[in-house]
Amino acid sequence: MANKMTFNELQNKMNIKKQKGQAVSYSYRSAEQILEHFKTLDSGWEVILTDDIDGYGDKLFIRSYAIARNGEVDREAVGFAELSDVPILKLKAGGEKKQMSEPQWTGAVSSYARKYALQGLFGIADIDVDELELQQEIVHKKEEAKTRDFVSEIKKAKTKAAVIKIAKEAKEVGMGRDILAAYTEKMKEFEKAPIAESIEVQVEKNIEWVNKHYKPEIDLIKSWQAMAPDNALDAIKEYVEAMKLAEKEAAK
Repeated sequence: MANKMTFNELQNKMNIKKQKGQAVSYSYRSAEQILEHFKTLDSGWEVILTDDIDGYGDKLFIRSYAIARNGEVDREAVGFAELSDVPILKLKAGGEKKQMSEPQWTGAVSSYARKYALQGLFGIADIDVDELELQQEIVHKKEEAKTRDFVSEIKKAKTKAAVIKIAKEAKEVGMGRDILAAYTEKMKEFEKAPIAESIEVQVEKNIEWVNKHYKPEIDLIKSWQAMAPDNALDAIKEYVEAMKLAEKEAAK
């Protein structure tokens, strides 16, 4: 068999990301996905997978061998997975049921061991680069949060949404209990305070007033409605001031 790729080149081509499954909400990588990707490469290599069972103490493990071969060179890696008892599910109606049959469970454990053997063979990290970056970002945020005064931020917050956001950020870094009293007190303040009109409501009321008194062009009203609420309110006020100034000039 002609060696179309060096093993290093093959490893670079095999560095695949985890994929999101249809039945689960998280991303994962399986032996089947790795093999499917390998089959798409015209690499000049073949992959052979074998299993055996080892006992360590009172536990059994499936040991999987992943071998890459090109006719001249063999590369090999090993993966392990514990062959424990089939998981038991507790039924709502009472009683218990095995999650799957014994042969199915053995196949699932074998697939898990083969995944780790294949990852070792092709140098595929168990954590993707973007996952690692996310973990590092979380650590950085936690370190940064240690310098924040969440209680003071909550006391100064102007809206419920801002208080909830600050409380959530505090909880994410393990400081939820520390801000509980300030959070509770601030939310009580909002409950006692009269409900202020939102900017969106103010914009609608101002558009109604302007339409009633000045009858602006429909395109102008549409432009206000397309703006961000705070920008729209400023634009309407500018329009009203301009119209009032025009009225004064006309009355001279």
